[in-house]
Amino acid sequence: MYSQTKRKNVVISNTNLATHQNILDSPYPSRLSLYDQPPDLEVSIEEFENFALDRLKVLKEVELAAIRGPTVEASQKKIIEVANKYFPLSSRKLKNYGDLMNERRKDHVSHFILRLSFSRTRRVYIRDGFAYVPVLELSVLLVDDFKKRLTEATAICSRALPRLVGDDRILPVLQNMSAQYSSSEYQSSGVAGEITSSDVDKLSKYFPPCMLNLHLKLRENSHLKHGARMQYGLFLKGIGLKLPEALIFWKHSFSKQTSDAKFEKEYAYNIRHNYGMEGRRVDYTPYSCSKIIKGSNPGPSDFHGCPFKHFNSNHLLSFLTAASTSTSTDAESKISEIVSLAKQQHYQVACTRFLELQINDRLAKSRTNPDPASNSAISPLPSKVTVEGVSHPNTYFDLNLSNGSVESSK
Repeated sequence: MYSQTKRKNVVISNTNLATHQNILDSPYPSRLSLYDQPPDLEVSIEEFENFALDRLKVLKEVELAAIRGPTVEASQKKIIEVANKYFPLSSRKLKNYGDLMNERRKDHVSHFILRLSFSRTRRVYIRDGFAYVPVLELSVLLVDDFKKRLTEATAICSRALPRLVGDDRILPVLQNMSAQYSSSEYQSSGVAGEITSSDVDKLSKYFPPCMLNLHLKLRENSHLKHGARMQYGLFLKGIGLKLPEALIFWKHSFSKQTSDAKFEKEYAYNIRHNYGMEGRRVDYTPYSCSKIIKGSNPGPSDFHGCPFKHFNSNHLLSFLTAASTSTSTDAESKISEIVSLAKQQHYQVACTRFLELQINDRLAKSRTNPDPASNSAISPLPSKVTVEGVSHPNTYFDLNLSNGSVESSK
C-alpha cells in the first residue's frame, strides 16, 4: 500500500506516557488533521479493510443523523456515540502514547483509503504524467478554475471597497444593484393572506407539482421524512402558514401514526426551528427551484425533490395528468410535450409550461361559463396567459392562485 520512509524514530509503547513533547515529536502532533500529506507507512490488508469500513460507518451515521435527528443535540449525541465506538480520537490527558498514536494513525490512513475508493472513476486516461480529459468533462475543470479565480479577485476587490464608500456617485449605484439582486429572490406576496391549517387542503390545487406530490404523500402516509418535511414545511411557511397553525397542521397530519407526546418530542422542535424560534434562531426561507433540483436525490420512501427531475417519464406523465384539470382536446399532447422537456433536463421550463396549462385552462372555463356576478364584462379575461419563467415553488403558487382567482368567484 504505502512505502515506509525514514522519519524520526519514536518508539510506540503502551507504557509510554503521552507527554506534550513526545506528541509534538510524533507523526501525529494533533487530533485535528487537515490530511494535507498522504500516509508514509505500511498497513496490512486486514487494517486496510477494517479502517475503511469503520470510517464509512461513522460517515453514514453523520449523514443519517442530519435526516432523522429530532434535535441538533440528539444528532450530536448519536454522532459522538458512534465516533467513540469506531473512531475514538482521545486527548493526550486520557490516553497513553501508544493508544493515542494508533487512534490518529487509523484516522489518517482511513481518510486516504476512502479517497482512493471514491476518486477512482476511470473516466480520464492517464499516461506519462498527463491526464487526457474528455471534452464532456472539460467544463468541470473550467468551472473549478473560474471559481478559484473569482474567489481571489473578489478578495482583492473587497480590499478596495472602503475607498469607494465615500464616493457619492458610485455607492448609490452599488446599493441599488444589491437591492435589485435581493428582489430577484422570492419575496412573499401575501396573495393567500394568513392561512390556517384547515386551508391547506383546498389550496393544494394551486401548489406546484413538487409540493403537491409532498402534500399527497403526507395525506397518504401520515408521515414525511426530514428532507420532505423541510421542503414542504418551508413552502407552507412562505405561503402564509404561521407557526401556531403549522404545529396544528403537522400534528394533525401525523396523528394516525404518531402520538401527541411523540410528536412533541421528535418533530415539534424542528418545526419551531424552521420558524427561527429554536437553536440559532435563524429565520429559514423556502427552498428555490435551484436548491431543490440540485439537492440530494430521494431514496426509498423519500418524496422530496423535483418531479420533473426525479420522476421517470411514465410516472411524470401519469402524475401531471392526474394533477391537471384540463378538459381541452389538446391537453394530453401538451402534457406529453412537458414530459419531453423534462426528459431533456429543462426542468424549470417544463414546470412553467405546466403552470401555464393550469391557468389557461381555468381562464377557458371561465369564458365558457362566465359568472354574472363577476366583473369580467368590465375587464375582459385575457385570451391566454404566458408566464416568463418560474424559479421558485412559492412564486408558482402565487401566480397560480392570483391568475386563477376567477375560479374562486364562482
